[in-house]
Amino acid sequence: MLNLRKQTLRFIAGWCLMALATSCKNFYKATGTPDATLSGKTKAIDRLNMLHRYLIIRNGNNALHIADPVVDSHQNTLTGTLEALPAEHRLHLVNGRKGKMRYREFAKMDIRVLEEVHLYVPGDTDAGIGPYTISMDKIAKIEVVEKDRARTTSSWLLGGLGYSLACFAIFVGAFLIYGY
Repeated sequence: MLNLRKQTLRFIAGWCLMALATSCKNFYKATGTPDATLSGKTKAIDRLNMLHRYLIIRNGNNALHIADPVVDSHQNTLTGTLEALPAEHRLHLVNGRKGKMRYREFAKMDIRVLEEVHLYVPGDTDAGIGPYTISMDKIAKIEVVEKDRARTTSSWLLGGLGYSLACFAIFVGAFLIYGY
């Protein structure tokens, strides 16, 4: 009987470790801009630029940072200098940690993903390091990366609930085994 109780306690402890490993994660999401018109794209990029968001041009498998972006609302163009993408801005290229749009809150390399805006430009052969100008009508999609509050909150709530239940189960298990 004592052996069965110890096995039960070990099972509960293992379950607690599993809950610890799978909960309390931080998630992000990439949302598209709702207005896909030419003026809507221009206004969106101008607003995001004023908020000092990190603009990334995505062209097929290539991704480059556009430095010093200037939006010309009269000609509907975006002008800047394309630079190589630094390592701290490559997390969203692979959809976050393990492809699950996750990031570590206290990792400097991960937290920068929340500053990014991805501009998808299919088939642009001019996109290379150096000066760059693009018409807004060539931008197929604009993705703004932001924290996914719903998934993050549910992960933390379920994790807290799991920890509480696990601690209670260990306490009850120890009480039953050792008879305190």
